[in-house]
Amino acid sequence: MKKNIAIVVSSPMMVNFFLISQLNYLSQAFNVTLITGETDRHVALNTDKISDQIKVININMQRKISIFSDMTAFINLVKIFYKYKFDIVHSVSPKSGLLAQLAAFVSGIKIRIHTFTGQVWSSKTGVWRYVLKFIDSLIVRVSTTILVDSYSQRSFLMSEYILNHDNSKVLLNGSISGINDQKFSASLDTYQSFRSKLNLNNDSTIILFIGRLSIDKGVIDLLEAFKIVSVKLKNCYLVLVGPDEDNIVENYINKKDCESQILYFDYTDKPEYFMKASDVLCLPSFREGFGNVVLEAALCGVPAIVSEIYGLKDVVEKDVTATTFLPGNIDDLSIALFNILNNQAMRLEMGKQAHRRAKYLFSSKSINKELGQFYQRLLSLDT
Repeated sequence: MKKNIAIVVSSPMMVNFFLISQLNYLSQAFNVTLITGETDRHVALNTDKISDQIKVININMQRKISIFSDMTAFINLVKIFYKYKFDIVHSVSPKSGLLAQLAAFVSGIKIRIHTFTGQVWSSKTGVWRYVLKFIDSLIVRVSTTILVDSYSQRSFLMSEYILNHDNSKVLLNGSISGINDQKFSASLDTYQSFRSKLNLNNDSTIILFIGRLSIDKGVIDLLEAFKIVSVKLKNCYLVLVGPDEDNIVENYINKKDCESQILYFDYTDKPEYFMKASDVLCLPSFREGFGNVVLEAALCGVPAIVSEIYGLKDVVEKDVTATTFLPGNIDDLSIALFNILNNQAMRLEMGKQAHRRAKYLFSSKSINKELGQFYQRLLSLDT
């Protein structure tokens, strides 16, 4: 008889980007229930790609702190857990981790797993750092097992006394769900047609940022660095793709002298389209749990420029698949952008090496299989 597994994620956007193929895989061996928020900045769950075998429960669970909404979500989770009596409750992301693990603990769920995908507090100071850090500590205390999506993040959490070797684990080489080499691959047709649609020259170079537009993601630094580079390289463009959480487009892009070289797309459920059209991916984050997007771009033959932080160290090989710079150093970022855009041979070789490494180390098939076996091991210990 199949065991009952509940996957709890506050953001449907995260499900759309990272978890659909994993959920579909797990549904072959388990009765899977997905519990998620209804929308995330008007982005709804892509239900038509989710297997009919998966039960989907939507609750009002917001990604950001909202006391009344959070209390309501907690009560609803307790009711759901009591009703369905899941064998495993597995949460992903901070908000779902706090609410789901507390609710599962109260409801008597024996196997409670949480996956850490990055720490909001790592780049905070003052009282908020301590509050958010305490929340992560609380999640660990009420969970029975912790997964971390990168080794460097796990080391950071151990150095901060949040985790230890016994209560935490990284699956294989890291990542939430690995990368799909069928979905992400290079395409000369897409590369050329993208430029044609936007009336760009065929030899124009494109820097891609894809993800949430927020200060923590380093987008403002990227804009400042691009302003420097665009003066020297008139035929380069910055493409920003993702929901604008901090009103960056309104407050920063429209005031820039180089705004004609910046293109913005709000949301896409086809990130591979933009990766296939780009020359380099830039992820200048101040905090990042892993950086799947870097590996997805790598499968498209696109090298990266990333900040030297935990989480991103795991997904690149410095000066082989990516160029790195110190977070917050705009001058270093602008130099890295100029060097890689101005040297096609280096860029193509780095893209080739990035593709090879990503495909070899971070296959979604391997990660999904390992997670399923991990569930089975925990269930066998519980019997």
